[in-house]
This record gives sequence, structure tokens and C-alpha cells, in this order.
Amino acid sequence: MKRIISLLLILAAVFSLAACSGKDGDETTAALPPEIMETVHSKDFKDESGKTVIKVKVTLPQITKNCDEKVKNYINKIALDIYNNACDFGESNIENASSFMKSMKSEKPWAKTVTFETTHLSNRYACFIMKDSLSYFDSEVKPVWSTFCVDVKTGAECSLQDFSTAPDDAEGCFKDFLNDVVAPVLPMKFTNPSYINDEVLARLDEIVSPDCFYLNEKGLGVYFDKSLVHENLNGTFKISFTWDEIAAYYEMPDEG
Repeated sequence: MKRIISLLLILAAVFSLAACSGKDGDETTAALPPEIMETVHSKDFKDESGKTVIKVKVTLPQITKNCDEKVKNYINKIALDIYNNACDFGESNIENASSFMKSMKSEKPWAKTVTFETTHLSNRYACFIMKDSLSYFDSEVKPVWSTFCVDVKTGAECSLQDFSTAPDDAEGCFKDFLNDVVAPVLPMKFTNPSYINDEVLARLDEIVSPDCFYLNEKGLGVYFDKSLVHENLNGTFKISFTWDEIAAYYEMPDEG
């Protein structure tokens, strides 16, 4: 009898350990960042003659797992709205594109293209830079960037203010960040440093918008159109800083 009781106690201990192990595994899974799948959506728009005059191609991030189902569906819908907006553009510009192609004697349709760059992915935040371009004839138009940043726990879209150490004075905090952090290093890090002078640094708040931010794995960054620095420049410039470097201005909220 004693031997049987001993065996039962041993088995109970083993099952208890297994149960604890399974529970820890579930918690680990819950803490994983969401998995992202790249989805491609495309549509051609034709004029009255049946000729394709606009081609829309949008590549989007879609969350597939490690996220609350309702939040996942909500975030994915926001992303799909980007495609729907591109289609609205195509639909409303069929006549313009057709007339342009005829005037240029071109067989090349307009191309509306949207892609994304994942800059940060954790169990709390997902941040992407969306790059939107329109090309026509033989042009190569540089894409316009915009930020898509969401709290994957709630589905709420995030702004730079959500990471500010002074949320009640987000505008002032941003200006201080530009003057104290960005301005001192911009002359050395900008791709065309000869264009960075006192006049440019004095109007940084006109060049860099608080909407043009992104999270990365180590901190936070901003980007801006280089033509705002000088008309001879084109393309987009981005610069990032670690959380330690910007601790007085921005911080990562608890991701637990």
C-alpha cells in the first residue's frame, strides 16, 4: 500500500509539473509579437474603349496570429482601407488618365503603387511606413511616406504624442526634441550635409512633422521630404534615435 501511495504521489508531481509547464507555454505564446503576412491586392481601371489606363497595386501588412481576434480584424480592416482608397483614386481618375495617355500618345497606363516597411513589431505595437507612389508615361515619382502605427492590444492607432514624456504639451515637446536632439546631429547625418545651414535648422518644425515618425526595435525616428530642405533635393530622409538618447522627450510605454 505504501508503495502504491508513493507511486501516486510521484505521478501527481509529474502531472503538476506538466500543467505548470503548459501554463508557462501559453503565457509565452501570448507575449509573442503578432505574425504579419504580406498580402498583394491589385486592380485595373479601364476607360470607355476598354483600354487599361490605371493599374493599382497595393501591398499590405495583415496580422495572422498572436493577436486578439477582434483587434486583429479591426487592424487588418484599417490596412485594407488603404487599398480601397487607392481604388477610389483609380475610379475617379479614369478620364484624366485616358486623356493624358492620348495627349502623350502613350500606351503606358498610370501606376498607383503602395508598399510597406515594417519598422517595429512587438506584443504591444506594430509600426509600418507606407510608401505611396504614382508613375505615368516615363516618370519615376518618388513615393510619399506615411506612418501606420497601432497598439495591437487595443487596435488603437498611435500618434507621436502617445510616446511623449509630456503628453499635455506634445507640441512643445516635439519642438524641443527637434532643437535639442535632431538639430545637433543633422549636419553630420543628412545625406546632403552641405544643404544644412542655420536657416534650415531654424525652420526644422516646418520641415519635420510629428505625423512623420516611426518606431524601430531600439527607439524612435522621424522622416521628411528632402525637397523641404532645398528644391534641388528629392527623396525622403529618415533618422532614428535610441530611447536613451531621447529619454527626456519620448519613451516606450510598458509593453507588458
